[in-house]
Amino acid sequence: MIFKFKAGSDAWLQTRQNYIMATEVAPMFGLNPYTSLAEVFRNKVKPDRLDNKFLRAGKIYESSVIKAIEVDLGWDVGYLDGSGESSFIFASPENHLASTPDAWRWDQPGLVEAKTTSIEKFDRYWRGNEPPLWYLAQVQAQLFTTNMKTGYLVCLGLTPDPPLAIYEVERNDLFTERMCQLAKSYWTKWQNGDSVRISSKDKEFGAAELKRTTKLLHVTEAAPEITVPGNDILDYLFQG
Repeated sequence: MIFKFKAGSDAWLQTRQNYIMATEVAPMFGLNPYTSLAEVFRNKVKPDRLDNKFLRAGKIYESSVIKAIEVDLGWDVGYLDGSGESSFIFASPENHLASTPDAWRWDQPGLVEAKTTSIEKFDRYWRGNEPPLWYLAQVQAQLFTTNMKTGYLVCLGLTPDPPLAIYEVERNDLFTERMCQLAKSYWTKWQNGDSVRISSKDKEFGAAELKRTTKLLHVTEAAPEITVPGNDILDYLFQG
């Protein structure tokens, strides 16, 4: 099932409240250090309204990631509607799961999940073979709800000379099966007012499976540190 909305609209927000979104899958396995499953369901009752400035910033950075992919690798990447003005929600009602992939690779079918981060976090989390697991869980949920086989988790470091990391993520049927089981179970427990507990076995299983079907395709070599006098980035970028 596919819904088409303007991102940030009342209908878009309400539809998201009816599903466990791809960004909320990792807490079901205890794999997101910043969000708990209890917080996920609390947000279904009283959702946080996204500020327009965050939606705007996300769209700006998203387009920068897409451009970086084109420049560094020459891939044909774009939005489903051509402009990125619409938000498409792909849903699996029977499993209470849904997702909103950022973009799509056209020259070789695959979805694209775009991230940006500081150079410090890029160097810490995005230069090795294992990117943050909570983002890998997000991509697996996207692959399931869109019925795609391959996705690309991409991160751009925010510096004057931005580094790029790209991971290829293959759909993992074992992870998907357990994800659907947990989503249906936790959704029912939440509706019945029952408490939920994350299994340590699910955490170990989820981490192992997410790593198993992920590989690093590309990462920009680390650049030498640059000190900009007075931190005047504009002067530095446009000098001479």
